Amino acid sequence: MAFDDISQLGPVEIGPPPRTKFGRWARVRQVDLSKLPPVKTYECLRTSDSITIDGRLDEPVWKRAKWSEPFAMIHDGSRTPLDTRVAFLWDDQYLFAAYRVEDTDIRASMIGFNDHVYFNDEDVELFFEATATTMS
Repeated sequence: MAFDDISQLGPVEIGPPPRTKFGRWARVRQVDLSKLPPVKTYECLRTSDSITIDGRLDEPVWKRAKWSEPFAMIHDGSRTPLDTRVAFLWDDQYLFAAYRVEDTDIRASMIGFNDHVYFNDEDVELFFEATATTMS
């Protein structure tokens, strides 16, 4: 069965590579999307300032960014015990994302490819859905 548009597949679960000479695999899994919370949207400001990718967020450009409200737990939407926020900026070439994570005790136990880190460790993740737009 061929698909002209990958969105026809529905939700896709990506798994670890099988123990064969072939590449990665994917299979469609039916998921009840009605129980998910609404997708968050964030304001992303344009900047002409140069941004140094160094993990430091004390530069004036990040002070002007619009920071999100505190993140929530992935499984039930409840408040997290520590404050975590994200901000975005963009310029003519790049989209920049920065996290502020209050946690000072960062460690992880999941080390394998495609381990379900969000079940066992603390993590923050970004997921993007790109859409084509024209700018005038």
